[in-house]
Amino acid sequence: ALVGRDLVLTARHVILETSAKSIKFVPGFYNGQSTLGASFFSWVKSARFYEGSDYGAWDFSVLRLYQPLGDYLGFFGVRTYNDDWNDLYVWTAAGYPSMMPFNTQVPSYLRGIAIDDEDDDGDASELESENQDNSLGGSGGPLWAVWPPGGPYIVGVTSANDKVDYGPLGNDYQVLNASGKAMVDMVGLARLKIDTSIHINPPHLNLSG
Repeated sequence: ALVGRDLVLTARHVILETSAKSIKFVPGFYNGQSTLGASFFSWVKSARFYEGSDYGAWDFSVLRLYQPLGDYLGFFGVRTYNDDWNDLYVWTAAGYPSMMPFNTQVPSYLRGIAIDDEDDDGDASELESENQDNSLGGSGGPLWAVWPPGGPYIVGVTSANDKVDYGPLGNDYQVLNASGKAMVDMVGLARLKIDTSIHINPPHLNLSG
């Protein structure tokens, strides 16, 4: 999701798992192209993320685009999660795109999500939800709500599924979302174009920009 005029917030593991030499960001992806037109996209110039686990609390990354798509589309705010919001069915998540059978080119979208628990890991945190649906395409998708009049704010990005129960009808799962002050600070530093030594760079991306 766009979090600045030329910034995208996503999961760290989707950057590490790619074998591509470049990454293409298509806003509003639907049926193979942007809803704004086939030519509306930008290549990724650079990526930033923290060292740590590929899944869970620290699984987030900020990408910088060559084109400032946020100037045309606007962008999300980001904020830290407050555990007073646990069990409130107010969150929305999107997958980009869905990997469900027969629906591989259509993003997923789910409203009325509740966070059941928040686990802290230093400055990062892991938001756990048992009613959030997650397919393979959900990784890196935003978890957000709207604060009038400021607009939508992201509190986490989808990281993984976690087995929580082994019942007679199969396994139950919860969805893990990477979150916390570290995520918010990374976006803030990227907006100011400030780099720090705590970031590492994937070898296939240029970090000079």
